Amino acid sequence: MDMVSAQNSREIPDEGLEIFVEEFITDREKEIQEVHSFFERADFKQIKKVTHKWIGYSEPYGFATLADLAKELNILLDTEDLVRAKAVLLKIETYIKSKKESFDIG
Repeated sequence: MDMVSAQNSREIPDEGLEIFVEEFITDREKEIQEVHSFFERADFKQIKKVTHKWIGYSEPYGFATLADLAKELNILLDTEDLVRAKAVLLKIETYIKSKKESFDIG
């Protein structure tokens, strides 16, 4: 399997989990809004709690890029690079929107 195929296969839900994708997306949309609020309050501990969840369980649902971006966000928070951290949060938001469209979820 080449690198592109391997990455693409990480974006497909494991068998049986595809029925939960809509709920997964809805939950992430809510959490993204929470993370925006945490940024406003400079509550980086709470952001890391959310990103820890994303890293832990996104890939089986076919959201490997979310896990990768969450890891990147954590690193940026650790180095206090808040400008780039907020940019990664926007990438996460865009990614979730594109996944929502790809699954044709209203």
